[in-house]
Amino acid sequence: MPNPAQTLTESQYNLSLEPLGDEASEYADLTAARGSNCLRKLEVRLREHLDSASPRCHLAFVGHRGSGKSTELLRLEHKLGEICFPIHLTLDATLHQDADYPDLFLWLVESIAQKLQESGVPFDEKHINSIADWYASVTKSDTESITKKIGVETNSEASVGGSWFGTGFKVLAAIKSAFVGSKETRTEMRRDIKIRADELIQSINNFLSAASDALKANGKPHRLLIVQDNLDRLSREAAVSLFDESAELLQQLNAACLWTAPVGTLLAPFNLGNKFEVFPMPMISVRKKNGAWNQTAIRGLEDLVAKRMEISLTFDDPKRVREVIRGCGGSVRDLIRLINSARLNALVDDHPVIKSSDIKLALKSVAIGLQSALTPTNIYFPILAQIANKKDFEADLKDGYTPEAVDARREFFHTLITAGAVFAYNGDGSWYDVHPTLHLLDSFSTALTAIANAAKPVSNSPPA
Repeated sequence: MPNPAQTLTESQYNLSLEPLGDEASEYADLTAARGSNCLRKLEVRLREHLDSASPRCHLAFVGHRGSGKSTELLRLEHKLGEICFPIHLTLDATLHQDADYPDLFLWLVESIAQKLQESGVPFDEKHINSIADWYASVTKSDTESITKKIGVETNSEASVGGSWFGTGFKVLAAIKSAFVGSKETRTEMRRDIKIRADELIQSINNFLSAASDALKANGKPHRLLIVQDNLDRLSREAAVSLFDESAELLQQLNAACLWTAPVGTLLAPFNLGNKFEVFPMPMISVRKKNGAWNQTAIRGLEDLVAKRMEISLTFDDPKRVREVIRGCGGSVRDLIRLINSARLNALVDDHPVIKSSDIKLALKSVAIGLQSALTPTNIYFPILAQIANKKDFEADLKDGYTPEAVDARREFFHTLITAGAVFAYNGDGSWYDVHPTLHLLDSFSTALTAIANAAKPVSNSPPA
């Protein structure tokens, strides 16, 4: 299949939301569109550390969901692969709302062991068994039944020539299964693990040291780079617990660690910069704070689309691409989703190319999806209308500015960002705006009108 795609049917393969690998021809450099060199700064900072003798480096990478962070991280890991051994971790969907360091460390150990095995690096089983025994003991896991099950699986694998990672590896997998299987179970396990946090850190660091030694002995870059992706999905409560209350524990890992964090962690009073060196990747602002279109950003996203599909062959007019870009708010994920939705609309109506009507249906579909997520709209839309009007988030608290009321409003704002209803942008300072498709809804327009009417001066003149 040619790339970029030549037809709407072919385009389906190039409109995947999966992160792009280092050699993907669909990749577009969006540095100019973002108006930020944050990715280059992050690369330079990591190279500095990996070239130094310091055992620890803990950085935070912040950006909206769907802004392209995972793709950029994978490409960065590839660039640094000559001087380090990268481990890319993704959070299990079950833990998106409440991940904590005991489970992150558990996933880390298993991922390192598996990556070493895939890279052909011999690794003494005792290091994995030691960690597995510690987790099993502290969490009071039924190791006897796990061991019996492992015995059965081992015989089965041997009969078909399957891969065998060792007893400890499979004990870890069984404990992971218990973590994701029940929120009550993982809450109990976390509590027991946290009581012995110092032991856990020591065990993990011993494991990291053994992994580094194994890499060095096999002629590979031995400095570990741990990239924990997808933590931008955390609830505000979980994010504060992990990046504020447990920050010192995270920073005791003897490795270069890059932690993704939700945009909401940058909001006061929790200053992520007090705990980590922060590298924010701004959302692409297709419209500036003053309302003018950002032509540099639009051209950058046009290039992204052109890398995936031949615009002249898949749209009835090249200008249609800008209609989609203006409706995505600068979100790479939403841009791809909108184009794919418009593509399907075109195919359903037997259009050989995407027309304006197909795009309008796609935009309206996103708006309706947001409306459903923001029910009751009489609560959400007046606040969102204020944000759209002022490009800021101001708390109008009728019950007074108590710490509890302010924190509740901050939590509410974090929810709006996580839902994709509000985007944070950078310019001369931080500013906010709502998802552009909300303006297609009559109920949101009504909320905007109410704000405009409330701002009009009241006349004291008697009626004529």
